[in-house]
Amino acid sequence: FASQAICYAFRKVATNINEAHVDESVIKAVISKLFVLMELLGLIDMNLLATCILFHYNKSDKTLRIRMFGDGVYYVNGKEYIVEQNNTPDYIGYHVQEGWKDIQKYLDKYPEIVYDDVDNFMICSDGIKSIFLPQFVKTPDPKKSPEILLFSPPVSSNYLTRMWNILNKEGYQLNDDLSIISYATDS
Repeated sequence: FASQAICYAFRKVATNINEAHVDESVIKAVISKLFVLMELLGLIDMNLLATCILFHYNKSDKTLRIRMFGDGVYYVNGKEYIVEQNNTPDYIGYHVQEGWKDIQKYLDKYPEIVYDDVDNFMICSDGIKSIFLPQFVKTPDPKKSPEILLFSPPVSSNYLTRMWNILNKEGYQLNDDLSIISYATDS
């Protein structure tokens, strides 16, 4: 619910964003929408706990901009970046009912990060680090490891779903949510 509510709020506020980033006025407008939603439905902050990862990739100049509220993992040109918050993520939902001065402090803690000359990237929830093989499962085919299947450049729109199905058949399990957005150029 929380992820979808945040997504709906961004769509409502930012229907025509053509900029290379989402500025803080848009984020504050989204937080305002979430506050109204909480008031209307009688929700508490616990109902809006989800990582929010904002990103924009400009194909022509190969620039990636990322802003992460919560925890997660992302890869840029094969290099891993972990946003770890010791399993106690600082979600937007915790701050929706704060005053604007405190909201600004929260936003300042998580600035936009810009990467240049990006040929490929993956943006993931922290579930990517929670894939495991149970103790008594036979050793799987090494060509079917999570790193090989999930980190390879996608060849179709349903590639990641297909690869997870293969991993599942090999016995791999997950004890967290898993979201992956993957992009790679042909070069």
